[in-house]
Amino acid sequence: MFIQNKTVMIRIAKANLKAEKTKNYFVGSVIALAAFLLTVVMTFGYNSFTNLQHESNFQALFYNLNNNEILRLKEIEEINKIGLYKEIGREKKEERLLSILYTDQAMMDLSNANIVLGKFPTKENEIAIEKDFQLSDDRSLGLGDSISLQFRNNASKEFQTSQFVISGILQTTASGNENRMGYNALVSSAFVEADPFLSKEDYSAAISINNSSSYSNEELKSKIKEIGQRMGISERNVQINNVNVDSNNLSGSTVISILSIMLIIALACWLVIYNIFYISITKRIKQYGQLRAIGATKRQIKQLVLYEGENLSRKYIPIGVIFGCLMSWILSGFHWNAVPSFSLAFLAGLLTKVTVRASLNAPSKFASRISPITAIRHVDADVNTKKEKRNSKRLTPFSLAALNLSRSRKKTVLTLLSLFLSGTLFVSLGTLLNSVDPISKAEKYFPNHGRFDIQINNELYSETTSLSDLQTEGQLSTSLKNKILAINEVEDVIEHQYIEAAIEGIKTDDGAAIVSIENIPTLNNERWSSHLAEGKIPDVDSSDASYILLNSASSDLDYYGAHYAVGDHISFIIANDQEKTKHDFEIIGDIPDKNSGTSFYLPPKVMQTAAPFNSNKSYEVITMDKSNEELIKSE
Repeated sequence: MFIQNKTVMIRIAKANLKAEKTKNYFVGSVIALAAFLLTVVMTFGYNSFTNLQHESNFQALFYNLNNNEILRLKEIEEINKIGLYKEIGREKKEERLLSILYTDQAMMDLSNANIVLGKFPTKENEIAIEKDFQLSDDRSLGLGDSISLQFRNNASKEFQTSQFVISGILQTTASGNENRMGYNALVSSAFVEADPFLSKEDYSAAISINNSSSYSNEELKSKIKEIGQRMGISERNVQINNVNVDSNNLSGSTVISILSIMLIIALACWLVIYNIFYISITKRIKQYGQLRAIGATKRQIKQLVLYEGENLSRKYIPIGVIFGCLMSWILSGFHWNAVPSFSLAFLAGLLTKVTVRASLNAPSKFASRISPITAIRHVDADVNTKKEKRNSKRLTPFSLAALNLSRSRKKTVLTLLSLFLSGTLFVSLGTLLNSVDPISKAEKYFPNHGRFDIQINNELYSETTSLSDLQTEGQLSTSLKNKILAINEVEDVIEHQYIEAAIEGIKTDDGAAIVSIENIPTLNNERWSSHLAEGKIPDVDSSDASYILLNSASSDLDYYGAHYAVGDHISFIIANDQEKTKHDFEIIGDIPDKNSGTSFYLPPKVMQTAAPFNSNKSYEVITMDKSNEELIKSE
């Protein structure tokens, strides 16, 4: 009987699917996983890229500009827009920080900030503030409300209390984030002009480059530096907005990485589905032979296999795409661009369907080539004679496994390759989740796995107050350390030491060449050995003040054009307002690390003797397992 009815083939395909539920669940899970991963990669990648771009619209900040420099900056034709701002001060209470600023409207536009309710402050006592900011008495904020803010004036460095009336509600790119600790408020130009210190302070400027997307990322950075040099602005007063510039264009390496990930996902899906259907068809050779015997054509047998794959695709691809969109939405911090994301999700589903279809080509052709004679031979081959039984070796689980693997080398290779790629996919997914995990990001700031970080009050920094001056005050004293250690459930307090030192013999336009020196960590310093490129690392318990460890990849050394190697001698001037000391060292080792801004490292005991002040910059507090962190924090 010659089969021509397409409906009959579809019924047979559905019957096959019902008969092999385990296989279908496994194939379906692979299809759903592929759709899920492709959707996450495409939508999360897109949203991360666009969110970075939309955080700000300026490419650089120029600091400490007087009025003449601002006028000259506005005349540069490569600059599209200039926004001006001044830092007024900061109010810090409990776990929240309020940054008080003055900005013009251009700076608001470049920062993607706006007044969503009310108006921009114009009077001396008016202020615009973010709605999410909570006062200490938990009072909600509204237009016309009066608030009192105590803050350190950024120009006079003195605390002051000012009364304001809320004229507007400010919205920034961070508004709506429940985990925030920092908020913003804007004052008027009248407030700035009325302050005898702030009115004399220079402005900072944010600049937007004309047709920035026409430049490559490196060209854009070079253009910004070139503008700074043309203006005669010190490199220290030019800060490139790397978040905006690096997201200006997708770099070639980023595009290749994304395409490689997608290719691996598609290849893994193709191999696994191919392998499963290939095995399934070898088990149903008799069935396909019977269909051929009653008149089924090669094309119809091929369509039979394809119908099964299409049925599974229709059922499982939407599941993977939906969960992929949900995961992408969560990973993107709920800043999700719906229309382009859904378009990319549809594309991911379509790509998955094409992959499934491609993976079924070879199995469907294999099934279509099965003839009735082949089916009969296959059945005969399964019948074992008594002679074969007598000659067979003793069967064990291992020998059966070896026989099964050697019976079809092609199938074995595909299976092992499928397992390898599947493992790679799950590891990649784990890496993706770990990369956006805020806990893993914070761990690098706690090298000894501590829970709290107590630092010198950086709000006290000014042009006349340096880090060494604050360290001289002894904010992080031994008595404070002992008090912290006395707190119940505190296990240890690790000192992080830091010194700013001048390299003797190097002078710049801004004065001395200032570099940073940190202590070699006393615990968890395994990574240091792996970074060591030459020489050796001084003993962490050493008190020998003759040797120092170099980071030849330090950006500070590169900025000053200073190049050192193991065996070189170097002299430092370490000083505060009261005392100055000079120290000579021989470079004993080199650990080039571009990710670290620190230029040199010394053992902790040498750090204590090298500086004429307390060299501590922060304390890392280590607590016991399952300790009451809220109680420790309050104490």
